[in-house]
Amino acid sequence: MAGHFQDWNPVVIRGKSVPVQPQQKQIVPKSGNQLSKKLDDVDGPPKIEMVSQRFKQDFINARTAKNKSQDQLAKEARNLKGGVKVIKELEAGKLTMKEAVQVAMACRNVIGIIKK
Repeated sequence: MAGHFQDWNPVVIRGKSVPVQPQQKQIVPKSGNQLSKKLDDVDGPPKIEMVSQRFKQDFINARTAKNKSQDQLAKEARNLKGGVKVIKELEAGKLTMKEAVQVAMACRNVIGIIKK
């Protein structure tokens, strides 16, 4: 049974029809009013500055220079809110710069003045 090939003959459809043209996409330029916004124009929350590596290291150096553990510093600092937890968070870099400065200011009577 060699030769089991299909015989393909072209089929021509005759009749009165309009030739079909492929549709073309029209490119319409967008107006610059409200359709496009720049990222700078978006009103969102301000970027939060986390504690810097230098500030963390200065804090750790000041604490260790006074031979204080995190627990000792938390107990001796007068106005420190949050205790040893905030000291650990500061040294781990998990506080904002504003919070880190507040912790450092609360600890300044124990470890001295810390520059920003």
